[in-house]
Amino acid sequence: MHRSVTEVSHELREELLKRSVAERLELVQELWDSIAADCEREPYPLTDEQRQDLERRLADAEADPAGGAPWQAPPVSAFFPSPPGPCVRSSIGSYRAPTSK
Repeated sequence: MHRSVTEVSHELREELLKRSVAERLELVQELWDSIAADCEREPYPLTDEQRQDLERRLADAEADPAGGAPWQAPPVSAFFPSPPGPCVRSSIGSYRAPTSK
């Protein structure tokens, strides 16, 4: 019996979600690395409008290097739409498992 791509993708997704957080993070890193490598070989094509916008923003940044707003870490709610589960934000860029009281 031939299975559709959707069926295979669903099965693969279910299998991946059974993995530990560490294994899933490792996979995410590998996926991002593969995307970056693909983009180096064949960058994502931009529309003329997107290219003009990027060129305008670059010119603005070069004209006023001190301008703009500093990047700030997104709030925890950006990662956890509901209260966090087993991982709790402990500081910018790091997570830890909650400790028992």
